[in-house]
Amino acid sequence: MSGKEVNRKLTPGRVIVALIVIGAVFWGLSSVFGSGGGNAPSSSTAGMSSANLSDLPWGSTATWNDVAITVSQPLVDSTAPYTEAGTRIVFCDVTIANRGDEATDYNGLYFSLVDAEHQAYDDFALTDLHDLGSGSLAPAETVKGVIAFELQGASKPAGIKWRPDIVTETKITWGQP
Repeated sequence: MSGKEVNRKLTPGRVIVALIVIGAVFWGLSSVFGSGGGNAPSSSTAGMSSANLSDLPWGSTATWNDVAITVSQPLVDSTAPYTEAGTRIVFCDVTIANRGDEATDYNGLYFSLVDAEHQAYDDFALTDLHDLGSGSLAPAETVKGVIAFELQGASKPAGIKWRPDIVTETKITWGQP
């Protein structure tokens, strides 16, 4: 063999370095994909535990990763000028507050409406309302806005679902979808 000979012995120092690297990789993956620690939603509604965030009462506040979200009871309007025949617009007031130490993003598209038949409807923007939209909240900052959905036929709104994290499938539901 010409040139330098490479020492490929397994030494205690190399084992320690390998374990540190493997631990860092697993820690990083658990942060990305959620390990259940620190990401569980909680509710400020009396009697609600962090594991029970379905069917929250309208107007109650749920908290996830230092973000507090409140959703009002839906209002249905079938006379709005932007509705098509056979459709109704459902509005909800939403308040989002950043209770953490770092900026956080929000988006009206994280919300969907579920009707009594369990069909989901996505949020859509209306230009003549104070649409929730999207943006970033600094620590201690709050945003208020409206989310709106177009219902077909005689469908009745049953609940609002908030799902900000598709990877861990976190979701909070108000009403009874």
